[in-house]
Parts: sequence; structure tokens; C-alpha cells
Amino acid sequence: MAIDEIRENAELISDSELIRYIHKYVCYSLAEAGDPAAESHEILDLIYAECLRRGIEHLYDIAYEHVCRQPQMCEPLLAA
Repeated sequence: MAIDEIRENAELISDSELIRYIHKYVCYSLAEAGDPAAESHEILDLIYAECLRRGIEHLYDIAYEHVCRQPQMCEPLLAA
């Protein structure tokens, strides 16, 4: 899902789908850590804002930490 789609459809994304996006874009963000202008960072900000709006920012934190503790889970996604 591109950044414009997330902006337009954030309210329609289920909580479980939002968690999957967190995992996905944390992986991309880690891979693009050297590029502060990378779209993945802005997408994560949008996802966090949506989690905050829903009152589930703790789930964002848990998902983010999960990927950071197990970065090998990003390998299949980044290899594609």
C-alpha cells in the first residue's frame, strides 16, 4: 500500500492489518535507516498516528519492538 493509500484509507484498515503494516514498514525503515527521506519513515509516522487515534499505540510499540528484537523476520520481505 502506497503512502497516499494509507493516508486515504487509514481509518478503514483493521487493527490486525495495521499490525502487519507496522511489521512491514519497520522492516523497510530499518533497511532504509541511512536515508532520512525514505517513504517508509513517513508511512510509519502515519501508521503511528492512526494507532494513536484508535488508542492502540501500545500495539504499535509492541509490534515495533518485536521486529527490532527479531530483525531476521525482515529477510523474506526485503529479499522480495
